[in-house]
Amino acid sequence: MIADRLSSDAIRQLHDQPSSAGGFRPFLQVVHIKMIQPASVVEQARYCLVLSDGTYCISCLLGPDLSSSFPRDGITLHAVIQLIEYSPKFVAGKLILLVDVMELIEACAHRLGSEHPIYFELETATMSSLLQAQLELLVHKERHIERLCASVQENARAAADLITLNVGGQRFQTAKANLLRDPDAYFSVMLSTAPTHEDGSYFVDVNPTHFDRIMAHVRTGEPIALDGLCAYDAHQLRQTIAYLGLETALASP
Repeated sequence: MIADRLSSDAIRQLHDQPSSAGGFRPFLQVVHIKMIQPASVVEQARYCLVLSDGTYCISCLLGPDLSSSFPRDGITLHAVIQLIEYSPKFVAGKLILLVDVMELIEACAHRLGSEHPIYFELETATMSSLLQAQLELLVHKERHIERLCASVQENARAAADLITLNVGGQRFQTAKANLLRDPDAYFSVMLSTAPTHEDGSYFVDVNPTHFDRIMAHVRTGEPIALDGLCAYDAHQLRQTIAYLGLETALASP
């Protein structure tokens, strides 16, 4: 019988022993197919399947190469497949499979085993809603990674154009574009001249005390705050801000 070809209790085993996936090639049935449309964080269409061992079911996301060939592989709803290369991953406490290689074993016209297989973690569940939730988590994770990559690339570009300031003997560094944020300020004029030191740094002859507050403005564009400073330190910082032509950057009292 075709039903005998399914690897009974396979999904329970994957939950109990995820490390066994390396040598475990279960036979499972496709009971749901969903395509993730290309978007800003997904360059190509990706497929997500729900696979059943006849009792329990599990979601799986096909890798890019497998997703590309999936429409031509002849794997349709209710087909029996064998997982060849895959890895279990936990997303928000739920086990999913990332599948790179699987083989079509046999086409089938109906579900094998239970008519309504359930996710191992739950006694009752709506398959489509659980699948959608897991897909949203996966896309959210991809977007997060995309943002991190963008930040790393931006930092790499900034590092290639890094400016070092020698402020009263203390060194501060930031991207050149940050120093040009205020076009009428001291830094814009400073960068139109050659560095004042052999090491390529620019000397700024002001009090370095609380200069980090000015650098926070340079990096972010946020107003310069005087909160928490005593009257003397606030006065000194105001003088430095005036010298640098950054009066408009002062936070409102």
